[in-house]
Amino acid sequence: MMKTRRIMISLNHFFYIFAKKIYTMKKITLLLISCFIVMVSYSQSDTTIIFNGNKIVITQDNENVSVFVEKMEPGINAPDSTSTDSIPPYIVDEYVEDPFYNDTIESPDYDYNFGDRFLNPDFTERIQRNLRRKQYEAHISGFFLGFSNLSSRDLQIGSVPGAVLKFSSYEIGWTMFSKDVKLSKPSKNYAILFGAGLGFRYNQYNADLNTAFRPISNTTIQTGAPMGIEYTKSYLSVWYFHVPVVLEWQKKKGPTSFYVQAGVEAAVKISGRSKILYNPDDNREMYEVIGKNMNINPFTVDAKLQIGLNSVSFYAKYGIISFFRQNRGADVIPVALGFNLHF
Repeated sequence: MMKTRRIMISLNHFFYIFAKKIYTMKKITLLLISCFIVMVSYSQSDTTIIFNGNKIVITQDNENVSVFVEKMEPGINAPDSTSTDSIPPYIVDEYVEDPFYNDTIESPDYDYNFGDRFLNPDFTERIQRNLRRKQYEAHISGFFLGFSNLSSRDLQIGSVPGAVLKFSSYEIGWTMFSKDVKLSKPSKNYAILFGAGLGFRYNQYNADLNTAFRPISNTTIQTGAPMGIEYTKSYLSVWYFHVPVVLEWQKKKGPTSFYVQAGVEAAVKISGRSKILYNPDDNREMYEVIGKNMNINPFTVDAKLQIGLNSVSFYAKYGIISFFRQNRGADVIPVALGFNLHF
């Protein structure tokens, strides 16, 4: 009887210890399950997006969010069964910067947050870079030098009776000030500019055939030199204030700027003179101003065409208004052909 009782006590003790261990293991199991749930919940904060051949992984660690983008290649880092995108296009465009050039995604139906776009430093930098790249200025200011002569309307240059000139006649000038306005939209990859300038110009028309321009009876006539006199120089010199008004089309490609310009160049006469230089004998050289103003039109307008590359351009001008006042000199117009150095 005593022996049976001891056996019962031992069995009770064994089951007690066994139950206690089971309870302890249950607590450990519950703890492990809780940890697993927490880990799963944290792992669920990572998001993988498949779009347009890109694998986009968004991970969150406390307050930090990281975005990784990888180009997917079937059979290497992408499952062969991936045939459709996992998210709409606008989500990728709004929150993920696409690193692959010419692989951008656009959705015109999506309403972008305008404020967020402009507060994005990368977006602001791109805008500033584009503005710098699209800075256009009309080519007006600069120095110019060219051939200049007097011509008939049908371009009989330097050979009109009453205005027979050498082809060494020229013009030189400096356009000091200019202002332009861009007419084309910023989105265009070219520019249309309207501009105007202000400067001065000097024209020298060298008389040919040993002649000189003289005012006779309120008319300017080209006459031969007196008997025995050979003119070393004989020319009309005219100073102008000139105002070019132009419309320019300009196209940029990298650092190179190509442009075509058309417009008018108005000018106001400052002074005009007829001068001669000759040697009456072997010991003297005479310089004489034959006349001033010389019935030269006080106002002139030329049609102008110009084409150039970067800071060098070539121009051609054709007079719209006669060089001399009506019926006070030969019926001629000024023409010119030259080049500009812009700055």
